[in-house]
Amino acid sequence: MSEFLQNCASWGVFATLAAYALGMLVNRKTKLALFNPLLMGSIFMIVFLRCFAIPYADYSASAAPVNWLLAPATVSLAIPLYEKWDLLEKNVGAILAAILAGVITSLGSVLVMAWVMVFVTGEQKGIRSIGKKSWVFLFLSGITTGLSWLCYYRALQDGPASVVVPIDKLSILVTIVFSWIVLKEKLTPKAAVGLVLILAGTGAMLL
Repeated sequence: MSEFLQNCASWGVFATLAAYALGMLVNRKTKLALFNPLLMGSIFMIVFLRCFAIPYADYSASAAPVNWLLAPATVSLAIPLYEKWDLLEKNVGAILAAILAGVITSLGSVLVMAWVMVFVTGEQKGIRSIGKKSWVFLFLSGITTGLSWLCYYRALQDGPASVVVPIDKLSILVTIVFSWIVLKEKLTPKAAVGLVLILAGTGAMLL
């Protein structure tokens, strides 16, 4: 298996797609919201990496193209949302309730998966070593994330989705600039090309 993975640079992409496909299959067969395709796909990937003793760093590097495609795909959702804007306005209450339920479910799924990873890797003893400062930053991070989503959906109420969504996705530019100036991280040519493509796609959406 290790020899095959070394010869296939994009094995992480195929493994991710296969895990998600299996998650969708399980979700369709059971018809239970608990078996969310993303959650099941994550579980399948964890089992796969664990069974074949594959380091997560190797998987992350191989599956990087998936992350590059997620941002443009998310931005492209603005078009069908804008076309259904009248319908969205009529059902804004139900939509917000569904979004809130989805956010809570996603947070719960992430929390469960995080604890699963902690116990699978045997790192549960390290929790006691987390300092008070780290806990404070984790708490503040949760608050700011929640506030950012509230501001995002408030912006969707006041402005067209075709403008709000692309602007929101420009946050990746702020992140990269911050990492370059504050964290002194280097921008690789591959990442620079991906950033230019994202900015170009976002600019095209705003025209």
